[in-house]
Amino acid sequence: MRRWRLRFGCGTVLLVYLLTACALAETPQAIPPPKPSRKEAAPTVRKVQKLKEKTARVLKSRDRRRPKVPPKKLPAKPADIDALFSRAVVARKRADWKAAIALLERAVAINPRFGEAFNDLGVARFHLGRTAEAREAFERALRIFQKKRDRQGVGWSRANLAALAQREHRYSEAMRLYRESLSSFRRRADESNVAAGLTNMGLIHEARGEYGPAERLHREALTRSLRLGDAWGVATALNNLGNALTQQGKYREALTHYEKSRGIALRLGDRRLGAKSLSNQALVQESLGRIGEALRLHRAALGVFEDVGDERAAARSLNNLANLHEARGRRERAAGLYERSLAIKRRLGDARGVAVSLNNLANIQKSLGRLSDALGGYCEGLSISRRLGLAPLEKLIRENLGLLRRKRAGLSCEG
Repeated sequence: MRRWRLRFGCGTVLLVYLLTACALAETPQAIPPPKPSRKEAAPTVRKVQKLKEKTARVLKSRDRRRPKVPPKKLPAKPADIDALFSRAVVARKRADWKAAIALLERAVAINPRFGEAFNDLGVARFHLGRTAEAREAFERALRIFQKKRDRQGVGWSRANLAALAQREHRYSEAMRLYRESLSSFRRRADESNVAAGLTNMGLIHEARGEYGPAERLHREALTRSLRLGDAWGVATALNNLGNALTQQGKYREALTHYEKSRGIALRLGDRRLGAKSLSNQALVQESLGRIGEALRLHRAALGVFEDVGDERAAARSLNNLANLHEARGRRERAAGLYERSLAIKRRLGDARGVAVSLNNLANIQKSLGRLSDALGGYCEGLSISRRLGLAPLEKLIRENLGLLRRKRAGLSCEG
């Protein structure tokens, strides 16, 4: 009995131990790793540090090799484009053509289908004499408007291309384009642009020496502008009508129209148009033999043109002043004015104007005995007029060159 009890008792102790061990095994516990000795710990820390440094070097080298990608730009909002266009319109009204070009180029870069911006960009380039770029902008605008079936836009673009052809003396092409633009405007009952088209066609008739048809078109443009209540259109039509009348010797009526035009222009604050009327009045006074009054008016007009930055008109005023001084025998002064006018025309790329100024300057140089300078001017003017097909001007320069050869034999453009 004692042995059994002893065994039982021993078994009981063993069971309790096993149960206790099972209970401990069911409860997970974090068992800390054995602490390394100081001799073992130091090398491990150094290895980890070296590994970190190596990883940093690798990542840095990868960053250097990776191409730098610029931050992605957010698309411009329509309001941004409208703001650029509005600022360009303000610059255009101030005749600040360079500022207008910068703004409009930004607008079309954002929206390449902005026909109105391309059209205005062409106008600004046109005024700075950048004719090739102006044509490119007008043609781009025309394609955009045609695709949109915008008749008014098509009319604008054709009218502007016509004005470009007119400046380059391609009058037949200009008349065709003006007629096409009028067709577009009439379909939309756009009377304001119809009047402008009639005015431009009248100017072409003037350039051709057809003053009767020019007068009729300017009168029709005046009637339409009066009906519309378009004060600026009225002032422009009066000024152009005065020009056509002057060419026909109707001086008194022409002066009346010029005075009316200038009065309206000054009320509108358009100094440039007012100065054009002054300049035209000066030409009438010159035709009437009133040279002193003509000089005063030309100087006043020149001051305004220079002040507002209208170089093309300033060049014409300088040429007119030079003509008057030449008529009075002030040849040195006339030569200086012709040279200033010629420099502006060269800068603007006005080939016909350059040829005219070269001929006028060469005449003065010939009278001053500067025959070599005169020969150079005549030869260059002859080359330009021949290239442009300006037969009357070419004939005039040939006659002047013949007079020069009488003064000194052997003078020739070929030599």
